[in-house]
Amino acid sequence: MTELKVYDQTMQTAVEKCFTTCVETLGWEYEPNGRHSDILNIENAYECFWCLFEDGELIGMIAVRCIDKENNVAEMKRLYILPQHQGKGYGDLLFKHALDYTRMQGYSIVRADTRYDRHSSRHLMEKHGFKPIESYNENEFAELYFELKLPLTRCIMIFPEFSNMHIIEGIRKKYDPLAELVKPHITLVFPFTSELTTQQINEHLHSTLCETQPFEIELKGTSKESGRFGHFIFLNVTGGVDEISKLNKCLYDGLLQEYRGKKVYVPHMTIGRLSNVAEQMEAYEELKNMNATFQTTVKKISVEIIGEQQESIIETEYKL
Repeated sequence: MTELKVYDQTMQTAVEKCFTTCVETLGWEYEPNGRHSDILNIENAYECFWCLFEDGELIGMIAVRCIDKENNVAEMKRLYILPQHQGKGYGDLLFKHALDYTRMQGYSIVRADTRYDRHSSRHLMEKHGFKPIESYNENEFAELYFELKLPLTRCIMIFPEFSNMHIIEGIRKKYDPLAELVKPHITLVFPFTSELTTQQINEHLHSTLCETQPFEIELKGTSKESGRFGHFIFLNVTGGVDEISKLNKCLYDGLLQEYRGKKVYVPHMTIGRLSNVAEQMEAYEELKNMNATFQTTVKKISVEIIGEQQESIIETEYKL
């Protein structure tokens, strides 16, 4: 039976035994007080470290760590499989699992280094689309360097903070399936998928928003809309419409111009996503006479990465 588990301290002895066997097979010496010191400090050295077991024996490992938080860059490390278990697809299993993790965490770039004699590692990187790059670290034992740019789906949003937010949250909990995955928001740039880096996104935000000051917004009243994406209930924006519309226009210029849609932009907050017109009408009848007013000052713009389960991962924020 094969099991993939996240490392904990009870596995330390088994990790060291497996790692020692693997590096000695490659003709190296295990140096716990030197270049392999991370193996004695796994929880601090890595964001996540996985151990592969077969019938209770630790037979392989792989790790991921963040090496550039500002630019959302991760590094894959310590991919090893015991010699007698190689050729069974375990390396690919570990590699794909770690790569899926980087996607779920919202990384935009994944890097890895290796040596000329690590043929299996090079094969896995090439198989999964990694491209050769120049050296990105100071690892004197590495000879080859690879990088994969991950396509990410992003939105650019305003996450307003209202004193009476509980009203919106209660409505969304009842009518919006995404209520637990993303906070109440006003979308400025709708979902787009690209290989743009965090640095490119940050530079775009700065160039388009550098002269934008905090501004007041007001939301009041509801409306409904149906289209190819579903049946919606909106909370209407009644104050700050011009400012929000200007942000929408500016953000879609330049770098993001190719992602601009043809539909006329109307600022709003989605508070209901219904599966059919009948359910939409029922929700609208309940909410159409809601007289609550929601007011706040917009002080920052957020870039969200949409995860594989539609969860919201905040990539970066720009303070106005």
